Amino acid sequence: MSRFINTLAAAVSLLCVAGVSHAYVDAHVQQYSNTASCANCDLSGVELVNWAKTSAQLQNANLSRANLSLSNLANTNFSNAIMTDARLVNTNFAGSNFTGANLTFANLLGANLVNTDLSGVRFYGANLTHANLYASNFTERQGKMAASICHAIMPDGTRGDC
Repeated sequence: MSRFINTLAAAVSLLCVAGVSHAYVDAHVQQYSNTASCANCDLSGVELVNWAKTSAQLQNANLSRANLSLSNLANTNFSNAIMTDARLVNTNFAGSNFTGANLTFANLLGANLVNTDLSGVRFYGANLTHANLYASNFTERQGKMAASICHAIMPDGTRGDC
């Protein structure tokens, strides 16, 4: 009997894991694509690599596990957005507002965060290696939360410790 229960538990686990590949709402992706405005939208898990939507409105959006790598999202409002586990590699966020956003475990390798508002942003476990934080309000406390600030350009122009 216990062998049956273990097998059943394993099968259920596999089904649960397989079912999480795409969680975003298609209508929200279409709305963002058409208008560059999608406040409160569910874009979790979306793949928008090499995307160009500057000055967008994504406040309170769920972008967890989204892949926005190599995109130009300068001057975008990400305030209070959920961006946990997001892939944001080499993305341009210059001049954007991230006030209160959750970037826990986000990968911001090489991201351009020049002159961004990072007030209250949670960077726990985030990778900020080679990110450019020049003229942003990134704090020492946020740097200690991050997994890596190695070679990042800090707000004052110095390099992050490795």
